[in-house]
Amino acid sequence: MELSLPEIPPAKLFQHVLPREMVLDNGMTLWYVYSPVLPLVTLRVAFDEGASGDGADKSGCTSMAAAMLKEGAAGKTAQQLSDEIENLGASLDVSVNQDGSSIYLQSLTQFFERGLDL
Repeated sequence: MELSLPEIPPAKLFQHVLPREMVLDNGMTLWYVYSPVLPLVTLRVAFDEGASGDGADKSGCTSMAAAMLKEGAAGKTAQQLSDEIENLGASLDVSVNQDGSSIYLQSLTQFFERGLDL
């Protein structure tokens, strides 16, 4: 009995999409990548200021402010905010390091505006 191997199709060439840059009227630089294949939006807002910008008498202020962003807003408690993000199937993260800070939101395209409203 002779065994035959399955036919392996040729590998598809990966085509990455280059980011585009746009400067908004307020001077903020926006980089975006559009791919019609994936119904997903990822937003990352990055700030040049991190924990190293805290004054000597305000050590930890930037980290505390970032942590508070997920503790509720617009009349919503932290639990309500977390539940709404989860119900959208979205992800929200805030991070601070020595050199910068960022806010990250990822959501299906159809729910992205609702995610931004949170």
